Amino acid sequence: MAISTADGLITAAGSKVGIQSLTTTQKATALDMLNTMISFWGTEGLNYVVTSETLDIGTRTAEYTIGDNSADELMPNVEDRDFSAASAWTDVDLAVTGSYGETTDLSLLAGAAGAGDYCTLPVASAPTTIGKTYRMTYDLANLVGSWTLMDFTGVQTIGTISADVTQGEIEWTATTTGGYRLVAVSNNAAGDFDNFTLKVLGDINTVRPVSIERCFLRDSEGFDWPVRKMSSEEYNTITDKDVSTRPTKVYFLPEFPLAKVIFNSVPDTSYTAYFEFNKGFAAFASTTATIGATFPNENLEGVIYNLAVAIGENWDRKIPPTVIYRAKETKDALDSRNAGNKPVPKAKFDFSSGRVYNIETDY
Repeated sequence: MAISTADGLITAAGSKVGIQSLTTTQKATALDMLNTMISFWGTEGLNYVVTSETLDIGTRTAEYTIGDNSADELMPNVEDRDFSAASAWTDVDLAVTGSYGETTDLSLLAGAAGAGDYCTLPVASAPTTIGKTYRMTYDLANLVGSWTLMDFTGVQTIGTISADVTQGEIEWTATTTGGYRLVAVSNNAAGDFDNFTLKVLGDINTVRPVSIERCFLRDSEGFDWPVRKMSSEEYNTITDKDVSTRPTKVYFLPEFPLAKVIFNSVPDTSYTAYFEFNKGFAAFASTTATIGATFPNENLEGVIYNLAVAIGENWDRKIPPTVIYRAKETKDALDSRNAGNKPVPKAKFDFSSGRVYNIETDY
């Protein structure tokens, strides 16, 4: 039977050291061991190459972020998110002909002439940075009509809310410094809002990479321009980092939770940047999590045998020598396959061999 979940990996690994069944608690421990193992493999450079990630870059900046920040909440006050206490949300004119309440959720009703009425949340409670991309999620029940979400000033329209939902999502690139304005689109519009979140997304919204492999730029006429990787020392020697010209080098900064690519100049015009990133194996959120495309099938045997060694050691089982041998053999194969994805270093012929040899006279 094909292995499709973390539970399948754990069960297969346990059987290699004579453990035919594991309790729920033991499986949770084994899952931690599995995630720790594949995370450590990433520090050894054992990852896979994802090709053709693209980013449209312009004249705004030389720095761009990469990754999906699903952890850091940007709304600092929990009561502004779940209404567990008095919040910073403020009614402007909904209660004039309708009603406004925030006892356990944000309960809004526009009156018979309430189209355009709204409430607000200040910038400090939902801050954004101009040019960055954000995701707001929310719960909504008992919707009547529809609502428009705008920034605090009403300058930027973020999205339209038109259906009941649990953790609905709206994504946008900020053109202001944030805050919210929730506006009734029609008369008698209503809805009960709750459980807001606000997260920043990478300029390239993808799994955070661990390093950059290659890069090139494509201009508006379809011409491609090579971009060379540079080290931190090389980047630090650039005296004018705001000069505007076509970038020729890129520096990768593996910050967390969003990594960063920094070009050696601010682009002089618009380009599409093409990247190849090295990404570590994704951790499993639970034993029922599927292996998916992010964990290639050709790596399963190596994972199973190496996890078997870890499980056997943890539960004081006698590990068969063949399992130990196979764990090493498959791990070496993974290392070798990964190395095969790396570019071959260019040969250098700048060595010195003493006096220069003259082919016309030195014979």
